[in-house]
Amino acid sequence: LSKIRETASRGRWAEAMAAACAKLGRNPQPAMVAAAGLLRFCNGDYPGARRRFLQSLSMDPEDDQARLMLALIDWLTGSRNEPPYHHYLAMADWRSPAEFQGYLLQVLEGRTGLSEALNAWTNASEKSWLHYVGGLLRLREERLEEAQDLIEQAVLSADPDGWEYLLARAKLDEIRRHR
Repeated sequence: LSKIRETASRGRWAEAMAAACAKLGRNPQPAMVAAAGLLRFCNGDYPGARRRFLQSLSMDPEDDQARLMLALIDWLTGSRNEPPYHHYLAMADWRSPAEFQGYLLQVLEGRTGLSEALNAWTNASEKSWLHYVGGLLRLREERLEEAQDLIEQAVLSADPDGWEYLLARAKLDEIRRHR
């Protein structure tokens, strides 16, 4: 898994995804399933990522990160369904282990303002996730420069071993190619 992460962190997304999928066939452990889903997401393979995150959630019903990734895929693809994982995150409050993922969903769906959210983090991971979601929102609005600034901040704030780092890095690479 660390070699796959290292390959991805160098921007070699397709190679990292292929390695994760190959390893998954020999090692169907939850961490490898999640990594394969993440790398499919980073490569823009949302149907493949969806399958892996659903598999991850079936292996661990408490996997709030998989729920968030599924909600992100739905938002990015324009799905108007509200499956159980979406409902679970939408109902999460301060008593829930999924409180932060639910908050990210609120920001993504416009139920919490982005300006307010960008100042509502308590650690570097939260800061990175909030800036990543803000970048996605600005991309949807076609405000590319602001999107790039937010995604850059997400990369800089993230722990290089965290999911948010790889997500933000992949999106930043995509924005830079596009610009």
